[in-house]
Amino acid sequence: MAPHCASGTIAAPRSIVIPSCRRGGRNATTARTAPGTRSPALSIRSTRKALANTRPRSRVRTLAGASRGATCRPMCSNSRANLSPSSARRKIDSLNPNVLRLTRQPEPFGGLTMTKCPYSFPARSRKAMLAYLGAHSSYWPMSSWNRGFVLAWNVKIYKLDSSGKAAPLDYPVQDRFDAQWEAYAENDSHLFWEACENAARLYTDGEWSNYPGIEQGEWQFGINGRSGGYMILSDAPAWLTKPRGWACNRMTWDSRGDYQEWLAELPTDQLRRFYRAIVALDRDLRREACESEVAYHIAFRRHEWESDLIAAETCSARRQEAERPDLYDSIARNA
Repeated sequence: MAPHCASGTIAAPRSIVIPSCRRGGRNATTARTAPGTRSPALSIRSTRKALANTRPRSRVRTLAGASRGATCRPMCSNSRANLSPSSARRKIDSLNPNVLRLTRQPEPFGGLTMTKCPYSFPARSRKAMLAYLGAHSSYWPMSSWNRGFVLAWNVKIYKLDSSGKAAPLDYPVQDRFDAQWEAYAENDSHLFWEACENAARLYTDGEWSNYPGIEQGEWQFGINGRSGGYMILSDAPAWLTKPRGWACNRMTWDSRGDYQEWLAELPTDQLRRFYRAIVALDRDLRREACESEVAYHIAFRRHEWESDLIAAETCSARRQEAERPDLYDSIARNA
């Protein structure tokens, strides 16, 4: 039955012409009945979808359109509809005091979370970097009569802390063993050399990493000198233009002059990266750092030594308790 209007006459349904704006589609019209009537040919959901398609896709202002990568025309500077869904959620959460806000943590370096670079690189110009690298310390790669030039660091230990208390947090020790440990350290001739060898393994085994935790294993080092008092650079990563080198050591030059000429021919990007790596090595291999590393390994050795003593004391006490239970029973009764 057709509906009646207020005057009693039959009102014909009005049609709303909606052009179809689908990409690649034909021009079409969609009929929607007037309010109060219902057309079986067009549901409410399809009507809303058809109305949404009348807007050009390049001007969709909804958050859903923004998330799909559509170009949005700003409606007003303070409108929340101009934000992406994640930005809108963060803005809403910032107004809610009950929402737990998580801050972004700094990137880890070598297993440690660092908030500031531990190195400083004062040389900014190419001239300053060439001057710093050209005056770097050196050592003969084989012996004085062979001459040659190689980058080297003095790693001799001038002040040794043999107390074994350099790392109380990592390797705690007990003061009651101080006298015994002092006598043990004086009579053990291998203690110092073992600590030096273990401290140098970070470099000789290819475990050193350039800042910030990159190129591990690409920098190769060796120990040189009559008593092993110098750390020398033997190889570098593939991005660095290598010198002609010697058979025993790739990063070797015939003289300091040849080394400075090689530096002058390096591209600026390689020179900068090489400069930053050498500065990091200069800081890691300074005298205080070497002495601290050796003392750390001595503290580890004392911790193991004390653990063996404590284990032996515990074993002896348990064996004596098992052999003389009557003695321990009388002590317990008197207590």
